[in-house]
Amino acid sequence: MDRAYIAPSFLGIAPEKEDWFFEQITKYGAALAHADVVDADFVKRQVVNTDMAEFCRLVLKVKSLPLDIHLMVDDPGPWLDLIDDQIMSQVKAQPFISLHREARCFKTAWFHKIKEINARPGIAIKPSTPLAEIKEYLPLVELVIVMTVNPGLSGQKMIKPCLDKVKVLYGMRKQYRFLIEVDGGVNEQTAQEAVRSGASILVSGGFVQDDPRKIEVLSSFKRASI
Repeated sequence: MDRAYIAPSFLGIAPEKEDWFFEQITKYGAALAHADVVDADFVKRQVVNTDMAEFCRLVLKVKSLPLDIHLMVDDPGPWLDLIDDQIMSQVKAQPFISLHREARCFKTAWFHKIKEINARPGIAIKPSTPLAEIKEYLPLVELVIVMTVNPGLSGQKMIKPCLDKVKVLYGMRKQYRFLIEVDGGVNEQTAQEAVRSGASILVSGGFVQDDPRKIEVLSSFKRASI
């Protein structure tokens, strides 16, 4: 694959735009719908914790795209139970479910739980977390999310040195079988750098929420030989 898949984030989308947004991102070629779950203790910011009922309502409106669920929480357990009980039977495609290495309750058993509920496990890291922290878990996951902004606040600029992690992960592609996702500050300029570094999936929030046609621009960038 020499082009990245685009996973528009619907965090913060206005209720009156939801149906329109999901129709538009499908129309313009999104590969996944990125669903963020946030708790304030984990992101260490003043944010409103994601409400479980609202999360279920929103993700079940995504009819034609696989879900890419990003758990920015200290305890993934209740969220995995919720997804198993109320979401998995309603979706057509296997979702990715990624949890953070920095989570207070992080444990290897969560990856097995994700597989047990017929989802695809992933691991995510904040900008300050080195790859050495996740190397032992790479055989267990199908997705690695490299956050290129600090979690919990939209509209931040990409922390470009984080793309060095993407390059290293891309070099491991023959040893492990995972996709690489870049999440944070993705726009027309930074997307090209992320893809050239080896990104497989690009998450974009406000940049495509304002104009879903920009998905076509983001998906046009080709990976260089690195």
